[in-house]
Amino acid sequence: MKLEDLNKEDLPTNEMCDIARKHGTDKFQHGYTKVYFELMKDKRYTEISIFEIGIFKGNSLRLWHEFFPKGRVYGSDNGRLLPNSSAILGSGNQNPSEDDKRLLEEHAVVADLDFKWIENERIKCAIADQRSNVQLQAAFKYFGCEKFDYIIDDAQHYQEHQQKTLGLLFPNVKSGGYYIVEDVCDYQELFQNNKYWGQKRADCTDCTDYVFEKYMKDGILESDYMTPEQVRYVTDNIADIFMYDCFHRNNSPINGSARLLVLKKK
Repeated sequence: MKLEDLNKEDLPTNEMCDIARKHGTDKFQHGYTKVYFELMKDKRYTEISIFEIGIFKGNSLRLWHEFFPKGRVYGSDNGRLLPNSSAILGSGNQNPSEDDKRLLEEHAVVADLDFKWIENERIKCAIADQRSNVQLQAAFKYFGCEKFDYIIDDAQHYQEHQQKTLGLLFPNVKSGGYYIVEDVCDYQELFQNNKYWGQKRADCTDCTDYVFEKYMKDGILESDYMTPEQVRYVTDNIADIFMYDCFHRNNSPINGSARLLVLKKK
């Protein structure tokens, strides 16, 4: 199955959609679960490992826990959960707090927050900034797992975060597994409407959307946020890639305000 084959406007709702709706995750509202089900259904009753970046209220982790009854579910989050964070949703504050600055230090001692409200025998969670290899590796040590069938980036949604995390974590995807980036901002919308979502170039050509549309078109991956070695590893190990469009410029099954990027690992 090619990823492009899932680009069907009439891709049906399914049991995963029902589970997502029950647990209150917006993956159902955006139509992401229509695509996810097709990617995951054959492994539903196997001992898979899935790692999602971005915990928030834990709704998505509960989805994975129920959908994969034998699976191991891992989650990480960043400063949104720290007491003095400027990243709390709706704060409108772009200035990093002292806690944020501390978290971004390469060898930061990360707050030991209590995840008992979500953890169980098959769910483990850790605090880690998605751009810090040191913190991610510490999380994996706590998980007791560093290779995953699925990695999902549902975190900050900023351009640097998405691309830098892909560069760091694509090696942690198992062969045949998937790396998925949710809520990829459409660079044309950002540029035309003068919106800010972490881009640093005035023409928005550092946006994840632009970078990977260009790669899919001409085979050249250029990122301001990945090292040359990371770029080479990603391009050498992509088996399939597709960007599902939320603006109905094609037959996409998803909707909302952002796109969905899926990469399959060789």
